[in-house]
Amino acid sequence: MSAPWLPLVPEDITREWLGGVLAERYPCTTVESLEVTDILWGTGTKMMVSVGYNEAGRAHGLPDRLCIKAGLAEHRELVKFCYQTEARFFAELAPQLTLGVPHVLYAAANDEQGMVVMEDLR
Repeated sequence: MSAPWLPLVPEDITREWLGGVLAERYPCTTVESLEVTDILWGTGTKMMVSVGYNEAGRAHGLPDRLCIKAGLAEHRELVKFCYQTEARFFAELAPQLTLGVPHVLYAAANDEQGMVVMEDLR
């Protein structure tokens, strides 16, 4: 599994980037607004955002509160395999399981990063 480009710092997560990756699975979706409401720093950074969508995004029923989980801190390089493994799990294995998992809208990994965009579970 690979992705052409994934953000490495919180500032790289823009409404354009998020809209682009969501549109891959939810056609014609555009993110019209993106507000960072909280950043939880840890082994994996969890960036909580409020999102406003265009009509297509609303019609797809996309949640307006998301958690973007990835390696967005300085120590990312030391444990990037964790982010990559989690993203691969949600992209490749989770859809085949019958157990309850969060609603994941996007999951991808590349050589530098692993990223999961999911519903905000708070």
